Amino acid sequence: MIIPHEIIFKDVESNYTYEIPVLVRNLSLKSRRIRIGKPKTKYFKCEYNMVEARAAGIPMKLAVSFETHDLTKTEYTDELKIMSDGQEPLIIPMFAYAPNPVIVFEPFVNLGFVQTKSEKFV
Repeated sequence: MIIPHEIIFKDVESNYTYEIPVLVRNLSLKSRRIRIGKPKTKYFKCEYNMVEARAAGIPMKLAVSFETHDLTKTEYTDELKIMSDGQEPLIIPMFAYAPNPVIVFEPFVNLGFVQTKSEKFV
């Protein structure tokens, strides 16, 4: 079991480090070795304590972080691969999004008086 199923960093800014904890739990009935693949890009990192095998029900805590020194893109993507003995690898998608501008539209627009069968441009 992996919580959360995807990692999303919102409104990231340059020269800051953002971190999200991830919990990986062994739900099988026997001890399993859990291996964590490194992210492919330099922006994402995953830190954890390496243990030979995890007993049944024992969680493993990961700290996934995002850091960039120049915010040249609006979206950064990567994936974290979690492998266990005799199981298919699990892929956790990771996303980081730059801040988006907030545009607020007024619910009512007053165009003043408009003569019928004519057009008025704003």
